Amino acid sequence: MEQKENLLGVLNLVFQWRKPLVGLSFLVAVVTAAISLLLPNYYRSTTVFVAANPNLARPEIFFGKNNLGADLYGSDTDIDRILAIAESNELIDHLVDSFDLYTHYRINAQNPKASYRVRMRFRKLYEVKKTKFNVLELSVEDRDPELAAAIANAARELVNLIGEGLVKSGQKATLKSYEANILNKSAQVIVLGDSLAKIRARFQIYNTAAQSEDLTEQLVETQSFFYRQKGRLESMRANPRISRDSVAYTEALVNGLEQEMDSINLKMSLLNEGQVLLSVLETQYFSANGQLGEDLERAKLLQAAYSAVVPSIILVEAAEVPVVKIRPKRSILVITAGMLAFLMSVLAILLFHAYRNIEWRLIFKER
Repeated sequence: MEQKENLLGVLNLVFQWRKPLVGLSFLVAVVTAAISLLLPNYYRSTTVFVAANPNLARPEIFFGKNNLGADLYGSDTDIDRILAIAESNELIDHLVDSFDLYTHYRINAQNPKASYRVRMRFRKLYEVKKTKFNVLELSVEDRDPELAAAIANAARELVNLIGEGLVKSGQKATLKSYEANILNKSAQVIVLGDSLAKIRARFQIYNTAAQSEDLTEQLVETQSFFYRQKGRLESMRANPRISRDSVAYTEALVNGLEQEMDSINLKMSLLNEGQVLLSVLETQYFSANGQLGEDLERAKLLQAAYSAVVPSIILVEAAEVPVVKIRPKRSILVITAGMLAFLMSVLAILLFHAYRNIEWRLIFKER
């Protein structure tokens, strides 16, 4: 019951002061309306885009050799990277220089803190955010609606260029690594080729399998012919009726066959000696040559991918020139100011009424 009476007392007090309260609230609302008319209109222009998958720039995906990571849109990590680029000082400084924002914001470029001030002013009018649909919205506010749209579109294009540059720098580093590796492999192949040529010339090896087979056949035939002629020579020597010339001819033939066998044995010995070394060198040569071919093919794909244009973002909606201001909301300002004035006035009246009987002079004198 007491609480109800207190409430009725408050309402009664407010009713008694109704005219001053309404008048003051109206006055504050009028003053706020007048001040709000002096505030400049700001327009917001927004462009919408999504992060692209950087794996699209990989050669194996670019040429359709691998479907791994071929999704068109980027992951959360890619979105975070695009957000970092969009909020970087590099991008802001480029926009400041491109649109002469020092002059537009009336900031003295010669001031030591000019760069800091223009960045802070721009950041208050610039926003990049990720929506719940993983779409990025880049917004710019300005008094000039056409300038707001131009800056928003330029910022989006610059985000794309910087993102492409990051991917290109990685591709360039990889390409340089492959090119250096190709030079090393080429030199290695040349050295191995020269070593093979020297080994072949030293041991007279040109076709291991064919030479081994031919030398074996020659040795078997020569040995067979040699033993036949040697047996014939022994028979001729035992027969006194055979002329000395025939015996001498057969002796010379046997000696020639013996020398021929020695020559074949020497060639086989050289072949066996050089075959192991040649086999090792050939294995190294063909392995290095195969790797060189793979690196050359990979370098060609990398070069083609590096030369191609793969965007880092995918445009959803370009920024358009806004026709409706974003702020100030004059009606909201006027209503809010009037309500605050009314509430503060009521609070002041209640405080005054509650403490009106206190003798403040006596209290201060006692202190």
